[in-house]
Amino acid sequence: MGKLKSHYIPPIYLSDIKIANKDVPLGESGSALAKALNETEHLVLSHEQNFITISYAALDYAYPENIRYAFFLDGFDEEWIYVGRQRSATYTNLQKGTYTFRVRSTNSDGVWVDNERLLKITIQPSFWETPLAIVGYVVTLILLILVVGYILFTIYRLKNEVSVEQQVSDIKLRFFTDISHELRTPLTLIAGPM
Repeated sequence: MGKLKSHYIPPIYLSDIKIANKDVPLGESGSALAKALNETEHLVLSHEQNFITISYAALDYAYPENIRYAFFLDGFDEEWIYVGRQRSATYTNLQKGTYTFRVRSTNSDGVWVDNERLLKITIQPSFWETPLAIVGYVVTLILLILVVGYILFTIYRLKNEVSVEQQVSDIKLRFFTDISHELRTPLTLIAGPM
């Protein structure tokens, strides 16, 4: 007579997270974890904290060596990754955005059960990708266009002023030339007979 398969559904415990292969301190100022990872539903990380390793375990003590795992990161993976007895998942170079980490397991008899565990993960954008930075870029571009426009307008105005001054100078020169010619001609006629 064969052994009956167990239908026990072991809960999955999220035991640890490492960022860039370093342990994350719990509850410290600036730490990604305010409380234990297993009690965390949503993890918010900076753009520099995009290399993570999540450790997990199914709590079935009958034959723990028979438990198999699979995980999936919504928004990153395309299908479930079956990893056998491996109890950690590593992701590198996660882009900004929101992901959902999903992990599930078999029980100690190797039967896949409905014990999926979720952890929402948000990678925040870097400062230069934030709406405030984009507004700054737009304002800077507008100011640059205005400054270039002002400089070009000033150059055009100065060229126009130089051209007008040149024309006025030419008119004055012609006027004095004509006056001197007009005065010299009668004087020459008067001085000639004398």
